[in-house]
Amino acid sequence: MPWDRGRLRAEAFRSSVYGRAAEVVEEVDTGISEHLRDIATELGLVAAAVPPPASLPDLGAPGSTARRLETQLMMLLGAGFGLGVALAAGRLLAGLAPGSAAVGAIGGALLGVLLTVWVVGIRDLLQDRALLDRWVGGAAATLREHTEALVATRVLAAELDLTGQVAVADERLAGRTAHQVDAIDAELRDRAFAAARAHKSAENRLAALRAALNAVRAAFNNQTNPVTNQ
Repeated sequence: MPWDRGRLRAEAFRSSVYGRAAEVVEEVDTGISEHLRDIATELGLVAAAVPPPASLPDLGAPGSTARRLETQLMMLLGAGFGLGVALAAGRLLAGLAPGSAAVGAIGGALLGVLLTVWVVGIRDLLQDRALLDRWVGGAAATLREHTEALVATRVLAAELDLTGQVAVADERLAGRTAHQVDAIDAELRDRAFAAARAHKSAENRLAALRAALNAVRAAFNNQTNPVTNQ
């Protein structure tokens, strides 16, 4: 029946659209994964683990093409149209060949049936195309929203992960820097203490040298004074 053929065509087209939508989601998922991996490599960080493959959104289904009542009404109208054409064709053939009225009637009936089937088929085809066109538009909008949400979610998750890695790296760097500063401070204090001890030791030695020098001077003076007195 015509409505059965329309339903089969719609199911085949729906399967084709779902298959292409699955390919688009997979391409977007793979592309964003590779892009985020490249960014992590450029920053010298570890890329986040690749999540499971993204799911396919529900694209719905085309409007029902099983229009039994509409098709029957159209067949009735087509039959009326075909009957009129059949009568006109029969009269035309009968006028052209008066002895072949039966042949004219049969030819007119066949022509009427063919026109009826053609009119009903064209009407179903146009209606199916209109329904599928509306459905494809809605499915494309749904798929676009789904892929945009997928990209935004993946980018946000990667940003949080990379930000956490940068914070940990900065914390480690700050810890190493603080340790190095503490080591430098300790070395400076040790050197300051050593310099202070060296200075004190030098002062002590200088005081001893001065005392020895004074003793030598005093002894020298004692030796020179008797000679002067004589």
